[in-house]
Amino acid sequence: MDIGQFFAISTRSPGWITVFLKMLWHYWSDINTRLLSSRDRRFTQGGALMGHLYHKIFERGVEVRTETALKELIASDDRITEVKVEIIGRQYEIHPNHGVVLAAGGFEWNQELRDKFFQVPGLTRHSSSPEDANRGETIVAGMAQGAATEHTEAGWWIPTMHKPLESASNFDEIHQAAFDVGRPHSVCVNRNGQRFVNEACSYDEFGVAMVEDQLKTGANTPCWLVFDANFRRKFTAGGFLPSLIMPDWRIPADCWDHYIFKADSIRGLAEKIHLPESALSTTINNMNQYARTGEDPEFGRGNNDYDKMFGDPAISPNPCLGPIDQAPYYAVPINLGDLGTKGGLKANSQAQVVDGNDKPIPGLYAAGNNSGSPFGNLYPGAGGTIGPAATFGFVAANHIASEAGKNLKQQADDDDKGKQEKVA
Repeated sequence: MDIGQFFAISTRSPGWITVFLKMLWHYWSDINTRLLSSRDRRFTQGGALMGHLYHKIFERGVEVRTETALKELIASDDRITEVKVEIIGRQYEIHPNHGVVLAAGGFEWNQELRDKFFQVPGLTRHSSSPEDANRGETIVAGMAQGAATEHTEAGWWIPTMHKPLESASNFDEIHQAAFDVGRPHSVCVNRNGQRFVNEACSYDEFGVAMVEDQLKTGANTPCWLVFDANFRRKFTAGGFLPSLIMPDWRIPADCWDHYIFKADSIRGLAEKIHLPESALSTTINNMNQYARTGEDPEFGRGNNDYDKMFGDPAISPNPCLGPIDQAPYYAVPINLGDLGTKGGLKANSQAQVVDGNDKPIPGLYAAGNNSGSPFGNLYPGAGGTIGPAATFGFVAANHIASEAGKNLKQQADDDDKGKQEKVA
């Protein structure tokens, strides 16, 4: 689905049923494509971008080697002259003619690097990027060549929750809760039963708030999303779909009181999730008062258009603030998840990796999450990772081509000069 379809369905805006039915029609009517694949021919969002890029790559005869891991960069004569890689246990070398561009993502699946760089490390398995994919080998290899790093204390944060993978034993699946945490009829609290953030803020800001609260109180990461039957009927809670689609009886028995908690009262819920009952009750009572007045004096939830996008337009006076007063009451733990890391090898405006003195390392470039984010510890919005990756990959390639052209011209000039001297 594209962005418009996602928001129409997730917020149940007017006409969402028509949008959903049209999606079904486009999918099931594309019979020719579905004879070849389980999906239809329509690509959206990231899939559309990658589909076009791969089309151009194959059109130009570029070789793509999958399942290939970087093992080591080797330099001689003050530049990168050899790249050692491995594919299914077999190692071999690549000898670049003009340069090496590192664009292999960050280090969110490397617990050692998380522990080293992050203020609140979190666990690799709470990341919502592909499992065990971005382990930071290219960052480590660059550092071994004297490369500087930047913004390594920051991640592209997003709240996540985990639940058992129903198709396999002993595995959990990670679900993003980016927008779930800001829906009406709910509140997020730390393990002291207290709010710490405007729950409807951007998912990256939510993660920053989790980190700050953990450093301040030691009672966050994970925090709790607490909600009532109204929320449960309308909205998702990570991997648990609304009760209209996934009623309580459809939730596996071993999920209850382990991954999702339920009680007939706030007191009973507080006992189950080990929160101080008085603090949680005070928080809930405050939220109910805010729902009546439409004003959140603590964090200003619902005071801007971004917040309201994820609210319920049927609720007034503030679509982001619905009372939490319909039993039963529920809670799910929320992890400090991420979409990747913001820090990596420090690169200049030409995408050249630099050392501790900001001097370029000849022949070495970095783009995307392999390098430090050009936005620092900020997240301007969707595309904040793929945009810089595509841009600085383009910059790096052009710089390499420019330098290669200069070298070839210099070599040709030297050859001509040598011939002239020989004739003379």
